[in-house]
Amino acid sequence: MPFDKLYLKVVCSICKGTRMFNHGHHDPHRPHRWKTCPYCDSNGLTVIEATADAIIKFIENTDVSARQRLKQKLAEIESEE
Repeated sequence: MPFDKLYLKVVCSICKGTRMFNHGHHDPHRPHRWKTCPYCDSNGLTVIEATADAIIKFIENTDVSARQRLKQKLAEIESEE
């Protein structure tokens, strides 16, 4: 993964976090056979790139002291450039 992007772990959109995944072809002797989902981890989560709106919502839900630390860090980064 590149270092210039942020990522979120979200519930898998394929298996809906259940880890159950139909293997794709029909076996008449085992019609209800399922495998674990290849698209997510063992917790049923997958990684997606964070959008700007998701980052803003995350910051809005943090406490005031965390936001102040973030503002200070951003000000330091701005002054370095």
